[in-house]
Amino acid sequence: MSFNSQFKLIFGETFQTEGFRYCSKLNVFVKMLNEDLMAFFGVKTAPAWNKGAKGFFLT
Repeated sequence: MSFNSQFKLIFGETFQTEGFRYCSKLNVFVKMLNEDLMAFFGVKTAPAWNKGAKGFFLT
């Protein structure tokens, strides 16, 4: 199972109860906070100097 699949499986239910929807094209959970502001939760790879490291981000 890939890191992206594990992320979606583990956090998916929690994010969906908070009003987030999964966007498969971007591989992130998205929520419109108001008509001008959007929140993203997604998977991010680390820089090349930290090979194999994974994490997630909030934007």
